[in-house]
Amino acid sequence: MIRVLPALRPLGLLAVLLLLSGCALTGTATAGNAAVPAVPATASPAADRSSAPPLPPATATDVVTVVVVGDSITAGTGPTDRADTPGPQSWQHGFWGAPLEFRGGWAVPGATTEQMRAGAAGLAADVLVLLGGTNDLATGVGWPASQEHLLGVVAAVGEGHVVLSAIPPSDFFPALVLDFNARLTALAQQQGWEFVDPWVAVSQGGAFAPGTSPDGIHPTPEVAAQAGAVIRAAVLT
Repeated sequence: MIRVLPALRPLGLLAVLLLLSGCALTGTATAGNAAVPAVPATASPAADRSSAPPLPPATATDVVTVVVVGDSITAGTGPTDRADTPGPQSWQHGFWGAPLEFRGGWAVPGATTEQMRAGAAGLAADVLVLLGGTNDLATGVGWPASQEHLLGVVAAVGEGHVVLSAIPPSDFFPALVLDFNARLTALAQQQGWEFVDPWVAVSQGGAFAPGTSPDGIHPTPEVAAQAGAVIRAAVLT
């Protein structure tokens, strides 16, 4: 039986919030919502792929439109990094390429699933890639609320194929990460979504393997790009 997520201890929460302070929500961020025009695959938001692994060959001739919703793992860690202008620590740098086409998104560093739910309104595409929950754990949000918000994101985007990603390891609450990802797996099965865990190679009991994260919360650019390639393969399957 999967245990209920406990509240974070105050000292652990303080440490996490100190690390997250550099990528907290600032102002109202709406970049990347439905009003953003479609970007051709050759001019995708993840334009800098110098550190990304080779992308798998396209498996379809038709364009597959994609929207992405997430936090700093999707946007990057910079204060102005967003879904359509991802920073170097975003998994998107290993993801884009024909036949996938960016059709908007919402991702802000420090975002919780509740904020993702509000930001997803108006998005639409063939595929939704959803990755969120790290900041729920960091702020003590319980699983019932996280689940409700994730369901709300999917409902806001509407019809389309859903790819739900595991959240990355964390050196601050590894056991909570394992528990949360187990719940995500069950949720995807219940809803008929596709679940993908792109962090298997860099997770050691829910924490980052040595050398794969600069701060214990975010992946290195190389690891992020590798994760993006795994998510891409899941979308194209």
